[in-house]
Amino acid sequence: MSQLKKKAIDYSTINFILENCVDERTRALIAIQYGFATRAGELASEYIHYYYKDSEEHPFERFVSKGPLKQNFNLQNDGDELTFLKPNFKQKKVKNNEKEISEVDRFTSIVIKKGEPFLFNIIYDWVRSKEYNQPIFDLKQAMIRRLIDKELKQYNSNWSSHWLRQSRAWHIGSATGDPYAVQAILGHGDLNTSLQYVSGLQTSLRTLFNGGKKMEDYLGKVVK
Repeated sequence: MSQLKKKAIDYSTINFILENCVDERTRALIAIQYGFATRAGELASEYIHYYYKDSEEHPFERFVSKGPLKQNFNLQNDGDELTFLKPNFKQKKVKNNEKEISEVDRFTSIVIKKGEPFLFNIIYDWVRSKEYNQPIFDLKQAMIRRLIDKELKQYNSNWSSHWLRQSRAWHIGSATGDPYAVQAILGHGDLNTSLQYVSGLQTSLRTLFNGGKKMEDYLGKVVK
């Protein structure tokens, strides 16, 4: 069994944890981190990035960005979808100091109400209670981890907040068999990483991508 799959909490267990979580803020943290497959830092009021450069004089650049506000969510009262313009705070390497980092990549994630009401309702109610420019969670990253970890470890001492992100990836990969779906919600820059979460792929195809090869290397370019 893959080491990544070992870090997947069962879908039904996620539901059970949310149903039995007494603290509303912690419940909302778990629902949003799992539902949108976020890192804990992506929900914090501020997040510090270190973008590494190929320079001895300036080995890294420090960049601080704000966490999500209510305006980052699209709430539809009569719809089935809750959309979150999710920040992707993964570190980047800036080659040869040729460009400065000015903003964080963003991409959209969606929770379907009819399919996952146990997530949608918790997230919708929490976000709706905030003002337009108010942080969703006015907390530091360390506190977010502490609250989530405390809740998860009641069920398994090995679980931690990042396991929610890993679990969502496995559940999406298993349900869709589509590495692009995993890539979209996790924000992977390389499809090879997303392939690790799709257990339904044939071994030969997975080996093809994980070996650093591109499909066009074998089939030729279809579109010029």
